[in-house]
Amino acid sequence: MNVSNWEVKPNEGDVAYNYQLKEKGDSTLLKIEIGDFSLIKDGKMYYDASVEFASDSKQIIKKLSENLG
Repeated sequence: MNVSNWEVKPNEGDVAYNYQLKEKGDSTLLKIEIGDFSLIKDGKMYYDASVEFASDSKQIIKKLSENLG
């Protein structure tokens, strides 16, 4: 994520989304890891928005994957 108005510029990868797929029996588990927003001013606000984004996006990803199967 590249936001030019952040006072502190984190290293690449410090504030990121990591997606991991893991087989679990007949299903697939999607894990979403959200980076460390405490590195930036108002980081809690960005983190909260990211949690909401992750929650919404995982439902969309699930629906898309079910339609492919």
